[in-house]
Amino acid sequence: MRAAAIDGYGGPDVIRLVELPEPEPGPGQVRIRVAGASVNPTDLKLRAGDLADWVPATFPWILGWDVAGTVEAVGAGSAREVGEPVVAMWDQHFVAAGSYAERVALDAALVAPAPVTTDLVSAAALPLAAVTASQVLDLLDLPRGARLLVTGASGVVGGVAAQLGGHRGLRVAGTARGEAGLETARRLGVERVLDAGEPIPARAFDAVVHTVGPAGVIDAVRDGGRYVTVLSGGVPPPQRGIEPAYHSVTADTATLGRVSELVDRGVLTPRLAGTMPLAAAAEAHRRQERGGVPGRLVLTP
Repeated sequence: MRAAAIDGYGGPDVIRLVELPEPEPGPGQVRIRVAGASVNPTDLKLRAGDLADWVPATFPWILGWDVAGTVEAVGAGSAREVGEPVVAMWDQHFVAAGSYAERVALDAALVAPAPVTTDLVSAAALPLAAVTASQVLDLLDLPRGARLLVTGASGVVGGVAAQLGGHRGLRVAGTARGEAGLETARRLGVERVLDAGEPIPARAFDAVVHTVGPAGVIDAVRDGGRYVTVLSGGVPPPQRGIEPAYHSVTADTATLGRVSELVDRGVLTPRLAGTMPLAAAAEAHRRQERGGVPGRLVLTP
């Protein structure tokens, strides 16, 4: 089978197409025929070596956190069935076996049913972003009616956080940039859309989900409010009774299953920016690095 892997850190050109044996599912595992694997910002950081001090390198390294596809084979004791459409997200940091491949084998416990109201390629844009946003909102644990500010509400993680926040009964405001970004935020149900280039009202919100921009947005949180960032660049110091937190996503199959259900109920919309063939993984990374991609690029075998 073909996979997109790296043999060392560097720019997009270090990604190469390799031929590997098809993985065989072990006990409790499934093999998935990949329909799509999304390109996430963390893939770019791993490829560039930005996380080398945290993640031990094992080369060749197949990139990719997200997958959507069809169960093709099952190992002993697996609860999944051949032919089942599924989605999955797993941390390939420590196994060097990601989703940029024609087939993947992984623990069945990481696999959730795919949404039935969207195609598998679109579903591949969901897992990491949606699980991240859901876990952040769980961490904030806000009551209905609370005022939530989402920075980057037209982005992928921010857009999901905005949709889920509204579904949970929160009063969602969100920042976005440019007319297209502002319109996207409105389309995603953001109640109060703020131009990211303009000052944000001080102490006007009960909590902030920080997905983009400077950490100084904590000034928008009321005294004693909540602040969670998904950016690894640093957390502002505690202040005014606020204890800022950084959240790094972890695989969470129960949450991923609920994400699929929310797509089928019309609560969540997959943010598919476009598709590219697996052989063009390096170009997909270049496009992602240039910025301005309105959603997730998905690699298709």
